[in-house]
Amino acid sequence: MEGISDRINAVLANRRIVQPLIDAELAMWERIQDSLGAVRTALAAAQSSEVELAGLADFDVDRLARLAADSIAALASVRARVSRRTVNIGVSGQARNGKSTLLQALSGLGNEQIPARGGGAVTAVRSRILHSATQREALLTMHTEASFCTEVLAPYAAALGLEGRLDTLDSLAGFRYADHLAVIRQREDFPVLGPMLKRVQEMASAVSGFRPLLTGETRRIDLDELYPWVAYPPESTPDADRRYLAVRDAVISCLFPLEEVVHLGLIDLPGLGELLPSAEQRHLSGLQNDVDFVLVVKWPRETNTLWSQADARSLELIGQARGAAGVRDFAAILINTGLCTSENLKAVEDDVLHRLNDGQADSVYRVIRADAADREQVRVDVLEVLLAHLAEALPRMDAAALEQARAVCAANADLVRVEVGTALSVLRSVITATPTELLVARADGLRTDLAGALRRWVDGLAARAAADSTYEDHEFLARAEEIRDGIRDWVIAGFGEGVESWANRALDRMNIDASAAPFAVQSLNSVRVEIAEQFAGIDTVLMARRDEFWQGLADALASRLAPLLPEGGTPGEALQRLADLLGDAEDPCPTLRRALEFILDVRLDYRTRTLPRLRQSLYPLQAESASGDEGALARLLPVARTQAGAEELHRRMAQLARQTVHDASGILVDEPAIIAQVLFAYGEQFEDSFIRSKAAEAEFRRVAEAFRDQLWSRQDSTPGGGLANMRIQRVRKSLADVKAALASAPTSSAAVSAIPAVSAASTPRAGWEGGA
Repeated sequence: MEGISDRINAVLANRRIVQPLIDAELAMWERIQDSLGAVRTALAAAQSSEVELAGLADFDVDRLARLAADSIAALASVRARVSRRTVNIGVSGQARNGKSTLLQALSGLGNEQIPARGGGAVTAVRSRILHSATQREALLTMHTEASFCTEVLAPYAAALGLEGRLDTLDSLAGFRYADHLAVIRQREDFPVLGPMLKRVQEMASAVSGFRPLLTGETRRIDLDELYPWVAYPPESTPDADRRYLAVRDAVISCLFPLEEVVHLGLIDLPGLGELLPSAEQRHLSGLQNDVDFVLVVKWPRETNTLWSQADARSLELIGQARGAAGVRDFAAILINTGLCTSENLKAVEDDVLHRLNDGQADSVYRVIRADAADREQVRVDVLEVLLAHLAEALPRMDAAALEQARAVCAANADLVRVEVGTALSVLRSVITATPTELLVARADGLRTDLAGALRRWVDGLAARAAADSTYEDHEFLARAEEIRDGIRDWVIAGFGEGVESWANRALDRMNIDASAAPFAVQSLNSVRVEIAEQFAGIDTVLMARRDEFWQGLADALASRLAPLLPEGGTPGEALQRLADLLGDAEDPCPTLRRALEFILDVRLDYRTRTLPRLRQSLYPLQAESASGDEGALARLLPVARTQAGAEELHRRMAQLARQTVHDASGILVDEPAIIAQVLFAYGEQFEDSFIRSKAAEAEFRRVAEAFRDQLWSRQDSTPGGGLANMRIQRVRKSLADVKAALASAPTSSAAVSAIPAVSAASTPRAGWEGGA
């Protein structure tokens, strides 16, 4: 293993260098895709008019859009690869072949974390298991009601023909198995649909149990308590605990049995062979998006000794997912030898040799033999062998994937460039508008384009603010939880000075005052103030949300006003610069300026947004209630004026403070949704003021005249001599946007071809290295 971890970690470091190049390339193709959509709209409008466009009869914008989509898909696949911070080994194969047992041996975990037992399927939740020398825990991402209905319930409804009747939790809770069984039994595919219908019945019977868990939050679970969150209960269990239905994703961190530190992850891919809707699609998705290498498990016991059609389908899915990577680099077959007879082992080995490897051992698929339950054997003969292989193969696979993306993007860019260039040449022969028409058309086009860009921005804000939105601000909630935990720790640690010191000081003061009340009142006041001040730490996220809101607006405006927005600096500074330009123009645009100044006054800070609500939760720390009800002082006193009494006072004070912190933090749970509604309201008001105010039409003409040279090219600024339909100008402008987008970032060839140069140097070799 010596040096292997360094080589693997070097590959991961090189991937981080590559990621910005891929992001820039993706952004370019997304701009091209958006601009081609504008071309399609402009062409449709022009073709519906009397303007002659015969020269563009062969221009196929839909074909170009497909090329852009292909490029985005190729780059997205590469980005998923280079953005991984771990090397991920996926464990695949048919159900009941020892996948879970193998994962236990690879990770060092047991049945409590990776369920494995005889009989039917056990693992209910797809898990990622990460090697960590410092953490031993599970992070569970819970479904929301919306995501559960979309991702879990909808596939069953589609498979069973129950769309529209089984699409909400309430409809699931009211599901009657007997009402559908007779219908399903009449269908030829009943052997497939029957178990699915039974699974829906199981979910329906458990709705009341898992529904409260559909919060969308991230739960931190001790590994000893993980089992019921990720495993199916035994079939015979009455009133089974099915909390696993609420779990969307599980990430398990623990110390693997490794000699060196490697950023390694194991992916428990969905088991094939289970009668679940879309099982193969879910398996393929996991292969494409999450893994660097796949280990296919085969356990030749009883009737499972030959390489079956189902096993072959596993390899077909791997073939679809491996992309440009070589088969031997990307996948291997593990024959699970545990509890197998020599005859069965020989049968499956001969079958693999002749049916998959053309009679030559390991020629297409490398075969590993190990008892999945023997942890030492798995560590030496599986894990160490795989890591040695990946140290050699990862650079090759990275280079192959990136080269494939480079080729796709370069070819597509050339095709788009030629087609768009030809179309622009055709349009140069079309007459242009008179100066007055050109000014009006520019102003109208500018206003129309900005209206569309702002509408898309506001639609995004609306989606977050919708009552049934699944928008979840995990960063905000994590920061709120961090603040809550920090205050709680401060309380537990004796309010920042230690329990003993606090109690001693309390006793001294009680002896001076001959009463515990003055010290208790003073402590209540200081604790209340400190809690309010510490919660102000949420400002970091609030200010980030405000800046993201401004950035979204700046991006929308930049779609047409980019030359008027300064490069660099903050989005707030860019918007202020635009407001100043519009207000200080030779012919000022005061209405547009006021709209920008209004949006720059959005207030999301802690003191304005959160403190007024949070203060109410601090009332339990008031010594006396203003309403005459019992105050906190009555809950703290009486105590004896002794050391024991001082310690009891601390215990009561800490209990009261912790409860108050808990209640106060609860206020923050709803804050992301409220913030989303606030920003949506600001966005709508800005859109109305900027686009639809009474003076907007006249002021956009002033903008078109005042900033003509900045906003339009010299060619477009040249007055024409006829009455050209301004829709032609829109087509020309949209095509020019495509051309500009192609030139706005490094070409696909230049950007992606830089990637192999930063991958770990490796000469391609046949076969496996370092452990083969």
